[in-house]
Amino acid sequence: MSNTKAELIAENAALRRRIDELQSGDLTARLRESERRFDTLVDESIQGIVVHRDLEPLFINQAYAAIHGYEGAAEMRRLPSLLATIHPDDRALISDMNNRRKSDDAPLASYEIRGLRKDGTTIWLEVSGRVITWQGEPAVLSVAIDITQHKRAIKAMEDSERRFRDFATAASDWFWEMGPDLRFTYISEKFFEVTGLEAKDSLGVKRAKLADPNDPSDNNESWNEHLADLEAHRPFSNFEYAVVAFDGSIKHVRISGRPVLDENGEFAGYRGTGTDVTVQYQAEERSRQLITAINAMSETLALVDAEDNFVFFNDQYRRLGEPAARTLAQGLPYQDHIKALLAQGLFPEARGREDEWFQERMERHLNPAEPFEVPRDDGNLMLINEQRLPDGSVIMISTDISELKLAQTALADSESRFRELADLLPMSICETDLSGKITYANRKAMEHFGYSGTEFAAGLSVFDLMVPDQRLRASFMAMRILHGREEGAQGYEYTAVRRDGSHFPAIIMASTIIEAGKPMGLRGVVVDITDRKKAEDELIKNEERFRDFAEMGADWFWELDDQFRFSFISENISRLGVAPQDLIGQSFERF
Repeated sequence: MSNTKAELIAENAALRRRIDELQSGDLTARLRESERRFDTLVDESIQGIVVHRDLEPLFINQAYAAIHGYEGAAEMRRLPSLLATIHPDDRALISDMNNRRKSDDAPLASYEIRGLRKDGTTIWLEVSGRVITWQGEPAVLSVAIDITQHKRAIKAMEDSERRFRDFATAASDWFWEMGPDLRFTYISEKFFEVTGLEAKDSLGVKRAKLADPNDPSDNNESWNEHLADLEAHRPFSNFEYAVVAFDGSIKHVRISGRPVLDENGEFAGYRGTGTDVTVQYQAEERSRQLITAINAMSETLALVDAEDNFVFFNDQYRRLGEPAARTLAQGLPYQDHIKALLAQGLFPEARGREDEWFQERMERHLNPAEPFEVPRDDGNLMLINEQRLPDGSVIMISTDISELKLAQTALADSESRFRELADLLPMSICETDLSGKITYANRKAMEHFGYSGTEFAAGLSVFDLMVPDQRLRASFMAMRILHGREEGAQGYEYTAVRRDGSHFPAIIMASTIIEAGKPMGLRGVVVDITDRKKAEDELIKNEERFRDFAEMGADWFWELDDQFRFSFISENISRLGVAPQDLIGQSFERF
């Protein structure tokens, strides 16, 4: 079997000629479906794919064009040479590699280069390639990954390290000071960057003046305790409140402070630090919104505890069980609810064998395995998916699949071609059925997760490739994607699990597999973002070191420009009897 795109296309051309000879409409439809799957895999790939000969583009997929800022592959194919998309400083390298291929010298299997977008901006690419046969002649198949953000993260980490070396101490997000009347006498610049407020509006006022007047914390116990701490001159830590920014947005901040005494031991005010926790607050708010969304979803969702009593159920679950569901309440045993629905005559399959049906249903519920279908007396067909969670509880999601016809045609020749092309790609690709069972995994997925093809084919679920506490979210998102209520191509971040139990961070992008006009499962790509996460974690660690040293900082801070003149000096210099503004622009040696 051929391993190249060119040979696959030639094979398909031969098949089309045979189809014409046989005049078989059924075989033609099968071949077209095969071609559509090939085109879908290549065109919907998030990686850029290009085939060229002597740097003249022969084939470009949509992702490659998008990476370079072109509207479509057709526009990019009009370029006379791919050198136009390479940074001038890297063109000699690319030309040299191209010549080495001609002389049968082995090129670099994977390398990094700078590319140019259509608008002239520079991007970083990780490129891998191999020589193939295209339309009977040698050509080069290259796969490009945009690593610009990764490069930026590394640069940000390096910049952070330089900042750490430049300062003997590190700082929290901002510093503040209060006088004995509990009014602000100093707030460092970071606070104004975060809020957009000006010093004239913030200094000389009490903290409550800066707080959001609509913040419920104005009246709650924590705010009252904070005011009491200030009046009693007690130290405090991690007090959170809301601030109205200059643009009207709400910023959530966390502050800590300790009282300052003068040389006579008298209270002289407060000195402390502040941190912007808006992102953390918004994340918690999104969690609350997720609960609201689950409660409003069209699928039914319910959760019972390890003792099989109801903990949660959404509105749709209650509506589909009316009128028996009127007795639904937290703590109600699940079997009592099923008995009420059974007495209502909701399940046609149970008529005349109610006791036997009840025992079968409870056995499935107490030992959840594969999703199963349950017809209802209203003509609807429900797909029930129950999963036992690590704490012994059971999550139940049911979807109305009345309008879905679970039909699936397997074409052996198309599957073989699809898998060979997928095995050429440098990322993990998987396909699942409607229940999440993996029906296909490419070679890269087997290498990455450590499972053999036999193990994948034995019924491994895609949710087994994630840490347990993320499986419910993944199942929920998969259901949303299957029913067209979520765009999976944008990608979602999860913690993946290999066969040996090791973890790695990954972005998973998925789309619905459509056959005969009906959804049959999911097709997804797994991208390992370990390196990016390490860079981000290192950046955070350095920032934390920066803040820790600031808490042990010197009495005052300064910065010099390239002429060794003061460009910044903190207010604490006034303790030496010098006004900061008098030193700005002055030579360090003069000082």
